[in-house]
Amino acid sequence: MLNQVPRDVWIGLAAMVLAGTYWYGADQIPISALDGVVNAAAMPKALAYALGGLAFVLILRALTIEIITRRATAEAAEPAPPAGTEITEEKEWEDAASRRKRHLRAAGMLGIGIVYLIAIPHLGYMLSIALLVFGVAAFMQARPDRKLLLLSGCVAVFFYLLFVRFLDIPLPPGFWPSLFT
Repeated sequence: MLNQVPRDVWIGLAAMVLAGTYWYGADQIPISALDGVVNAAAMPKALAYALGGLAFVLILRALTIEIITRRATAEAAEPAPPAGTEITEEKEWEDAASRRKRHLRAAGMLGIGIVYLIAIPHLGYMLSIALLVFGVAAFMQARPDRKLLLLSGCVAVFFYLLFVRFLDIPLPPGFWPSLFT
């Protein structure tokens, strides 16, 4: 049974152990009374977290590929349809229409992202994020109502507080500050 586990899972598990060991070592670094919020152990711990996260992604990817491969193998092992049964033109047209629809949805999401990137310097971060959340939800066929407006506003305020106030990352204010000066 263990020989059926993909090699990348083993590598990911080994990387997880290495990340844990590295984090433990970083945790043993003495903290000076002169250290501020960021101390000598911060960077090694951040690297340990990054290694652990990448190891987790590697394991998840390997298991996903394994599941997809097994499903494809099982589908290939299914018996062929009886002789004389052919795929109709209608079925082929539905498949092509389905693919076209998926491509158009992806292009629509890309378009929303491009509009967001163009709008953010002019409208500012908060309004742009609120419009992005509202636009994506509406594009994904959510009903545009008061709840969605409230959700969009709350997400914008949350990300503003997180990035600008908590993490102290300056983001584009847009034209709004000039209106109040």
